[in-house]
Amino acid sequence: MKKKYTSLLFDLFNTVALWDTNKIPIYKIGSKERHSTLGELKLVLADRLPRLNFDDFHDAFDAVNRELTEEKSTNRKEVSSRQRFLRILRKLDIQPSLSVSNLANDLSQTHMQLLIGAAFVPAEHRNLIRILRSTHKLGIVSNFDHAESAKSILVRDGVTSYFDQIIISEEVGWRKPDSRIFDLAVQSTEDNKENILFIGDSIADDIIGASEFGLDVAWVNPKGHSLNPDMPKPTYEIKSILELKDLLSLKVKNVPH
Repeated sequence: MKKKYTSLLFDLFNTVALWDTNKIPIYKIGSKERHSTLGELKLVLADRLPRLNFDDFHDAFDAVNRELTEEKSTNRKEVSSRQRFLRILRKLDIQPSLSVSNLANDLSQTHMQLLIGAAFVPAEHRNLIRILRSTHKLGIVSNFDHAESAKSILVRDGVTSYFDQIIISEEVGWRKPDSRIFDLAVQSTEDNKENILFIGDSIADDIIGASEFGLDVAWVNPKGHSLNPDMPKPTYEIKSILELKDLLSLKVKNVPH
C-alpha cells in the first residue's frame, strides 16, 4: 500500500528544471572544447581589465572553485556567486575597491544570464506541478549561489505560484545536506515529517540530507546510477518527476490553470 503524503518538497535543478547545455557557448581550453561561461567572462575582463592575462584568471577560477567545493562539503555554508568572483579577483592580487566589487558583480551577472538561458522547466513538468498543487502543499529547496536567478527561471516558466515556499541556499546561508535548510523547509509546510516526501537527484544533498533529517525520499535517477551499499536507500526511485503521478496515485483530471 502506497503511503499518503500531504506535502512535497522538490530540489530545483535536474529535478523540476532541466539543463540544455547546448545553450551555453563552447569554449576551447587547451585542446579541449566544452560548454562554458568562460568565453563571455573573458569578454567582460578584456573590457574592464585589458592587461589581465586570462590564463591567470582561469587558473584562479579553477582554484577558487576547488577551494569552495571543499569548504562547502565541510561547513555546508553557501557562498554567493558574487562573493565567489570577488574571491577570484582577490586571488589575482587585485585589491578590493568599489571598482573590483562592481566587476565581481558584473562577472556574476554574466555567468548567471547564461545559466538562466540554459535552464528550463519542461511543459510536462509544469502540467504535473499544476496538478500536484491541487492535491499537495509544494515547496522548493535548492542549493544555488544566486537566488534571484533561480527564482527568475521559475517566474519565466510560469510555475512560481504553484509553490508555497521557495528556499534557496544563498538566501538562508545553509546548503543541503545541512539539517538547518531541511528544518526551514519542513517548518514552511506546517506539516509533520511523516507526511512529507522530498524529491531530488543528488545522492549527497538530497538522499543523504533528507534521509538523515527523517524524510522519505524519491530519488530522481534518469541514468540508472547505482548507490554504494553504505548509502541510505531512498524510499522510491524514479526516472523523472513525471513518475510521481503514478507513485502518488493521482487521479486528478482537468485541473484549471
